[in-house]
Amino acid sequence: GAPQPAQNYTEMSSETGGSAAGFTAVITLGSSTVTVAAPTVSYVGPHPRSGDVGQVKYRAVDTLGFPIRQQDYTSQATSFAITGLLGTVTATVNGKITNASGFGRGDYQLKTVVTCS
Repeated sequence: GAPQPAQNYTEMSSETGGSAAGFTAVITLGSSTVTVAAPTVSYVGPHPRSGDVGQVKYRAVDTLGFPIRQQDYTSQATSFAITGLLGTVTATVNGKITNASGFGRGDYQLKTVVTCS
C-alpha cells in the first residue's frame, strides 16, 4: 500500500498506514553478498518543495527464522554476507520518506534494488 503521512506531515512510512515489502534469496553453496541499494524517491503530481529523503530498514532471517541482519533506517546502500548457509534468506523491508518542509500533493514512491551475488 501507499505510505501515509504522519500526523506532522513531514514523514510518510510503510509502518504508518502503508505495507512492508520483502525479498527472498535462495542460497545453494558457499557464500553470497546481499546488497540493498540506496533508496530513491519519485513522485507524480505537483511537488513544490525539495528535500525528500528516502530511507529503508530491513530484518533478514535464515530458513529457521534466526536473525542474519537487522538494519535500522538508512538512506545509504548496505550489504551483508551470507556464508555456509544452505536454504533461504527472507527479509522484511520497511521504508519512509521524510521532508522537513512537508509534502506537496501527489503520489510518492520509494524504491530500492536488492541484489544477491
